[in-house]
Amino acid sequence: MIKRCNKKQGSKQGIILLTVVFILAMAVIFISACMVMTQATRNRMYWKAEQSQARLTVTSAAEAFYQALEVGDFQEKQLKKLAKAGASGIFMTAVDSSGNYLPGMSKNSDNCTLLSLKAKDADCSEIYAYLVTTIGTEQERVKITFKVKATPKVYGLFGNPVDYNGMATNLNFNDFGYTNGKSVDDNFLVIRNGGSMQDASSKIYSNIVFTGGNVNKFQVDMKGGADFIFLGNATAGIEASIGTTNGWFFVNTAGNTTGAFSKGFGAEQLGATEPVVFANRTLNYSLNNLDGKAYYTIDVSGTSAVWKATLAGSNTLTDPGSEALQAVYDDTAKYVSQDFVDSIGEFPTTSEAFAQITLGDDPLPTSAPSTFTTLTMDQFKNYANTDASGTKILGDNDGDGIVDTPNIKLTPGGTGAYIGNFNGDEGGGKSYVFYLDGDTDYVIYLTGSGTTYHFNQATFVVVGPNANHNQVFVLESGVKLEIGNQNGKGVGCGFLSVKRDDYSNSAADYGPYLFGNKVPAEMTTKSSGGTYSGYYDSVQKPTIYILGAGSNNVFFCKETILEAYMGLFNPDSSTQSKVKCYNPPTYVYGRLMFDGFTTDDGGDINMPYCPGPNNGGNKPDVELYKFGYDVVSVDYYYTD
Repeated sequence: MIKRCNKKQGSKQGIILLTVVFILAMAVIFISACMVMTQATRNRMYWKAEQSQARLTVTSAAEAFYQALEVGDFQEKQLKKLAKAGASGIFMTAVDSSGNYLPGMSKNSDNCTLLSLKAKDADCSEIYAYLVTTIGTEQERVKITFKVKATPKVYGLFGNPVDYNGMATNLNFNDFGYTNGKSVDDNFLVIRNGGSMQDASSKIYSNIVFTGGNVNKFQVDMKGGADFIFLGNATAGIEASIGTTNGWFFVNTAGNTTGAFSKGFGAEQLGATEPVVFANRTLNYSLNNLDGKAYYTIDVSGTSAVWKATLAGSNTLTDPGSEALQAVYDDTAKYVSQDFVDSIGEFPTTSEAFAQITLGDDPLPTSAPSTFTTLTMDQFKNYANTDASGTKILGDNDGDGIVDTPNIKLTPGGTGAYIGNFNGDEGGGKSYVFYLDGDTDYVIYLTGSGTTYHFNQATFVVVGPNANHNQVFVLESGVKLEIGNQNGKGVGCGFLSVKRDDYSNSAADYGPYLFGNKVPAEMTTKSSGGTYSGYYDSVQKPTIYILGAGSNNVFFCKETILEAYMGLFNPDSSTQSKVKCYNPPTYVYGRLMFDGFTTDDGGDINMPYCPGPNNGGNKPDVELYKFGYDVVSVDYYYTD
């Protein structure tokens, strides 16, 4: 029998041992991998936290920076100054209530936010702000692009007592700008095309602003030490002594050095008692006989005046030092500010002016709407009162005290375009008084190009003037208006629209006052103390507007009284609208805008200061700061 051999089997213990060792090795590998993963996750979490915090900080800092500029905590002038200098590495810091720095807002290089600024050009038309926040090893960046806001066109509708869109010759003003002792900051005679005026009898209490053209004569009686301000490219070439003034200010925007003079002349002709200042303007002719006066050529584009000898031309001037320069800067800064330039504005065209006054919800049209009630002059006179006992109110058709016809289209018609006679002889000197309800908005169009409306013995009186309502007279294109008569007969012809407590509560109260010949004497005579009556107190405002749509002439006759804002406008520069004054005196309490002015027989206009229609009197307790830039883009995560 054959014996079989079996295969030998290994030890089970060895296999188990190897298995255990393998499992332990794998466990070590997995544990090590988990530890590596945990460390990586923790590092990633720290990195993400730093990155998120840096991103949160830099965006918050960018928003805070913009808000600081918007409210004026960080001034625009400081922004421009730093941007022009290319300032960089400016720490932006913030602390909590305990005084600890917030994340990314300390002064440590690994925990900070840095600001850098650059300007696109010398005018700072664009400014770039770069913010970089660093936390640990992480950085986040934001770039803000600021672009200067487009300056809206400002038209200055009755922003100044007189706005003369032409060249001044003889204005023949008396007591112009006299404020009855009130302190005002908008008392300016604005002349937009130079001057050739030699009338020593004119008494001017206001400052005078020339916005263009050349002034070769301006000899007037300057009262109260007024300033002469030459803006933009307005120049002087004085041929006759200008009379005593306070200061002369030739001012321009930064970077523009337009010459101040059109010819050389003796400095004594200026008549200035205070410094003569050339702010960003070139003293481009030699001044003879400096006569010991202080002349300053300065740059005022920053926060203080900087002496600029290069602006003096061939004249030898000496730097007076920082203290004197700062005093000059304080006087000059107000005339170079954007607020002042806006207050002077530009002379508006017809469409621009009429757009600022509404009829209902729409701009005031330049011609009468078809819905208006058409009245001939004869029909219109049916609303007039001709004696002290009359109480009819214009537009009250049935006498019930309600104005049924406040919107009127007036046509010549009937016996023509006359109310009264030029010589005051009609009907034995009959005068017409039209009472307008002060609680009603009236709009009255005088129509018919080429027509002259003669209000020779007509007085328009607002009964109970109400600041919330206006009475608007519109002269359509080509219409002329004559107010008053040569002989001064009547009841003080013109337009009355300021409150008289004793007389103006009702038409019945007003009648005895008007027909008792108390106008104009009572309201135009100064007291022994040198002040006008309470009707001309430099505080009250008229409610009547007289607006010309183009090519209009207005004639002031003897003892015309105008308590109104009168603006004569034109569609473009190809036409003019003028005021003519003859057989003085004339009394104006209001504001005037026109292109030309002529006189006969002196044309004496008594015109104390009257506030503008939008002048609220006292300044607000807080004046809002206006930031002059818009944010056009915010770029996150930018790279240089």
